[in-house]
Amino acid sequence: MRGLTRRLLRGAGLPPTGFTQFSAFVAGGGGAARGLRLLLFWGLVAAGCEDVRHDFLPLGPGSAWTYRVESDGEPAGTETVRVVEALPADSSGGVFRYRVQEPGAVAIWTKDGRSVLRTFGGTVTTILQHPPFVGSGWTDRGPDGSLYYCTVAAREATETPAGTFPDCVVVRREAEDRSSVVTQWFAPGVGLVRWKVERPGRPTFEWRLESFTPPSQ
Repeated sequence: MRGLTRRLLRGAGLPPTGFTQFSAFVAGGGGAARGLRLLLFWGLVAAGCEDVRHDFLPLGPGSAWTYRVESDGEPAGTETVRVVEALPADSSGGVFRYRVQEPGAVAIWTKDGRSVLRTFGGTVTTILQHPPFVGSGWTDRGPDGSLYYCTVAAREATETPAGTFPDCVVVRREAEDRSSVVTQWFAPGVGLVRWKVERPGRPTFEWRLESFTPPSQ
């Protein structure tokens, strides 16, 4: 089971983060650029106002997610991700750090007002950016230098053993060489409720939420 989990994690990647940038025109001066920046700002507020009110990855000591794992639709056991403890961080500045027990690994997750980052083995990866409005995205690199394109692809419902989640943010992560596509569903107030890894010529892995324990504090 541990080997299966490690293959799934490698397929998911979640490599070092890089953030998308505005074009030089938008960043530059001039009345047209200022007007476009204003339109973009209010467009993001309108698109992301609901996201600001909801936490798509609630973290805190005691947070836990147990998943039912399938390989090509066949049962492959269960796995649990658990927040073990909070670590020293600049909480006054809105930055929080946690030690997280993952299947076969212990990682550090850092959360601020812009993103949730995962640090493991010297590699920093982006789990989710905020606000996750449809059409936003970023590029990441894996430990081997491979490039990943990450996009908030949709807002939709998804079903899991834990129930139906009607308003999930769907994040699609595609390797530049098309060797893997990872799709993740994040539900407000719960976090990652579904995770699908597709690779040509290989089994399709899926994690579906079985139970969720909210933070104890």
